[in-house]
Amino acid sequence: MSKDAKKAPAKVSRGKDKGNLEEVEPVITKGKSAFQYSDDIKYDGEWLITETNTKVKQGLGVYTEGRNVYEGNFDNDVQHGKGKMVFASGAQYEGDFNRGKYEGYGTYLWQDKSCYVGEWKENRMHGKGTFTSSDGKVWQGTFYNGTGEGLQRELKT
Repeated sequence: MSKDAKKAPAKVSRGKDKGNLEEVEPVITKGKSAFQYSDDIKYDGEWLITETNTKVKQGLGVYTEGRNVYEGNFDNDVQHGKGKMVFASGAQYEGDFNRGKYEGYGTYLWQDKSCYVGEWKENRMHGKGTFTSSDGKVWQGTFYNGTGEGLQRELKT
């Protein structure tokens, strides 16, 4: 058993007589462990047993699938909260996740070194942000659903 595992109460009431407590094996309800799902999929972090008796990723952890790696917070088996996703291509996102999607504030760095820093919604650049192209051109403004009509280009003097 993991030293970080949490146990449910060791005594439970059985039958009609609620005063009659019976010793039972403690039930582990949460903890921290490493799991190997397959040859290239693994998880090392905090987990929780749900009401349906399913073990889910919950809290801080590292999930690796091939050469894609997510490190950060999970809620009910989904990326949620602060985290960093590094893709096999070399691209990466670091920032806020909401139910498995980029949402809130974050930074995305493409393989070609283009970069967006700003607000996200539903995995798209959405809200105030700055995009810097791989050749160093900087665009600032309000992005909408992944596009940036009316952005202002920053001119270097």
